[in-house]
Amino acid sequence: MVCTASPWAGITNPPPTTILLPATGSGTSATPIIISNTWVLPSNTHLIGEGDGLSGTTIQANTPLFSVTTMLQFGSSTICPSSVCTGISVENLTLDGQAQAVDGIINQYAQNNSYVDHVRIYQILGTGLNISTTGANNSGPYSNILFDTGGYSGLSSTVCASINGVTSTQGIHGLTCHSETNDANAAVLLDSSNNSISDVRIMGFYDGIRVGANANAQSNVLLNIIGDTTTTSPNPIIVVHITNLGYTVSDLSIMGANNAGGNSGTITIKDDSFSPPTQLMDTSVAMYALGEKDTTTAGAYSRFTTSPSVPTWGVGSKHPTGTGCTRGSIYSCTGGSSDCQSKALWDCTPSGTSTMWSAVK
Repeated sequence: MVCTASPWAGITNPPPTTILLPATGSGTSATPIIISNTWVLPSNTHLIGEGDGLSGTTIQANTPLFSVTTMLQFGSSTICPSSVCTGISVENLTLDGQAQAVDGIINQYAQNNSYVDHVRIYQILGTGLNISTTGANNSGPYSNILFDTGGYSGLSSTVCASINGVTSTQGIHGLTCHSETNDANAAVLLDSSNNSISDVRIMGFYDGIRVGANANAQSNVLLNIIGDTTTTSPNPIIVVHITNLGYTVSDLSIMGANNAGGNSGTITIKDDSFSPPTQLMDTSVAMYALGEKDTTTAGAYSRFTTSPSVPTWGVGSKHPTGTGCTRGSIYSCTGGSSDCQSKALWDCTPSGTSTMWSAVK
């Protein structure tokens, strides 16, 4: 079946609607729902298929007749009252772009109770999920999403998910991003504040989650981010990349970043806020917290991490000993006078060709 226009085209003030799409089958007997134009979903519309697997429901971009840039759009400036819609959802289906540089789902106008759940975004070489502008404030959550280029190499503009210019969302939770090669620059673009992104697995992109490359990104939380970085060619792969391109990136908490490939040249966290940039090549980093920039001429950022590779602040009940600590690290001793040698604060300083802990006060 071929749908040449949006089902809601020309309908004024459509009522709340739940549309149940049938299973479209798989293999040679598949009969996907083929669309030639963007489906623009109005307020209180729920689009529900019979599953995001091969035997579930598939909406497919017509080729070569798909002349627009987006398959599904949440609302628009003309059908949303005051340019704000609510209660739009897409669930349990596959979007197949047929290897075209199109977007899967874009949300610029839908806010509360608008979400995506169990959606497979397949052979889409544009942006899979695009959440942009303040019109999408408070939308989400966006959960259980599988993005797969389906054997095709991603383009330089291929993006799994993007959050840009939104004041806050209910986050992305449960996301797999797979591109056949790391020609695609970034799996997730986080250019917004007050968001959480959790339970993410990334394969084949140059950057996994790229933070603050296109707009300010403050007070965000990244949790359980796994980079299956299985190749070092042509470039090293970065699981989380904190950029420094003129936008403010601060108050970022990363908990559980993992570089599953563990190959030489791959980076779990790269932070361009520091000079030279911090590059953590640990296979796992339990915590990395970037604070705010000092307003003095030093212009330094506050930071805490569990990685031993960069300076951080440790706490314990006995004074630190030994050599080879990371220069610039600080240690607070909370024990008694004898345990701490009557010193509450220690720092790591140069000692010949190595470093050692020295009491401060």
